[in-house]
Amino acid sequence: MTFSTLGGRDTIRIMNLALPEMAQDPPLVVPGPVLSGEELLALCSEHEDLEFETNCHGELEVIPNTGVGSSVRNGSLTAQLVVWAEATGLGAACDSGALFLLPNGARRSPDSAWISP
Repeated sequence: MTFSTLGGRDTIRIMNLALPEMAQDPPLVVPGPVLSGEELLALCSEHEDLEFETNCHGELEVIPNTGVGSSVRNGSLTAQLVVWAEATGLGAACDSGALFLLPNGARRSPDSAWISP
């Protein structure tokens, strides 16, 4: 890890961090009854420290954390989408906190998403 300093009186410190690529663990599929949308949202509210999705079969999936490297890339991508969407007025951008119901019945939270108007 290295630090660079820019400026005089108003100092800006930039951190350069070298992160290895790490494989993400697959989701943990939890056997049990199929949850309704309301039940899934309630479960998410009760366990805010965990990420949940459902697949096209309605099975509950616990999504593992991505790690720092992926989080940095996702944050950058989301920021770029927000800036572009606001500059063009074409829709809205959101982060992984959004839960989308897909046509196949799965409920997914992408790392970043753009929603057209």
